[in-house]
Amino acid sequence: MSFPPINEASLCAVVEKSTQVAPLEYCGNFLAENTVTGNNLTGLAVVLATHICGDDVDEIMTISTAISAAMFMTYEMTKAEVEGQELEALYND
Repeated sequence: MSFPPINEASLCAVVEKSTQVAPLEYCGNFLAENTVTGNNLTGLAVVLATHICGDDVDEIMTISTAISAAMFMTYEMTKAEVEGQELEALYND
């Protein structure tokens, strides 16, 4: 299964939602609502940040938060597209 193309409305809705609060708060909210997915993506973000930053813990936290936020937004955009397509198919049948 491939990712569906993300339409502009989904992109704008997710960006609008994510920019209403600070990145740490956005990430915290995502983790509270999507625990398993959030933990998996955060783990990957920390690994990627460590490769970029080395052992600087403060920098790892900053970079991993930015990476996490981008991955969380991508997840939310994809989820919105899939849900939209499912609703469209439901009403078109």
